[in-house]
Amino acid sequence: MNQDYDEDFGQVKYSVTERENHRIITVPQDSDTLIFVMDNYGEFLSRVKSILNAIRHAKSLKQDFRKV
Repeated sequence: MNQDYDEDFGQVKYSVTERENHRIITVPQDSDTLIFVMDNYGEFLSRVKSILNAIRHAKSLKQDFRKV
């Protein structure tokens, strides 16, 4: 379902589901999906951005490693 509207809106970077006591953040990665569960207290967008930055960094390290 996350790919249904890629052509119109672009790829999904992450999705947030807010429940009564927790937030569930899903981050699609190729054929996998990373799932993070956190409490509802505090600001979560900076955490999501940190996660996305860490993923980008890990991918760049993987590409650098393949060049060696």
